Amino acid sequence: MSICVYRLKPRRREAKFDLGIAAVALFLYCSNRFFNLFANILSEAFLNNHFNDLCAGILFPAYVNLLLLFFRTSFRIEGFRNLFSLELICSIAWEFFTPIIWSESIGDWIDVAMYFIGGALYGIARELRCRCIKRGLACDGDRP
Repeated sequence: MSICVYRLKPRRREAKFDLGIAAVALFLYCSNRFFNLFANILSEAFLNNHFNDLCAGILFPAYVNLLLLFFRTSFRIEGFRNLFSLELICSIAWEFFTPIIWSESIGDWIDVAMYFIGGALYGIARELRCRCIKRGLACDGDRP
């Protein structure tokens, strides 16, 4: 018996979606960082240097939306303009200011690209979810 996501209240549905995205991003990060599960699939250089930044690009919008839900604000990170604005702020903070403050950190333009690609993946997942709900379907394909 599956839970029909469509029948949940909109705030709970959003929270469930963002928690799911955060869980997937954290699973991918931990799988790479601690268990090296993707070593046979992706290059070692990509996994060691950029994969975690891709996961961060996916995780951060979900995390911000969960915080916004928790504090009961009406604003959400939705739409590619908001997503890319958030990723731009993160990129400036993590790739420009962090190397100035912390000498062991290095700014990298590929990391910036990974943040934006991760944000785009989050945006695509959110858009697909919204289309599914607008059609009156739960995201797992069940009719309400």
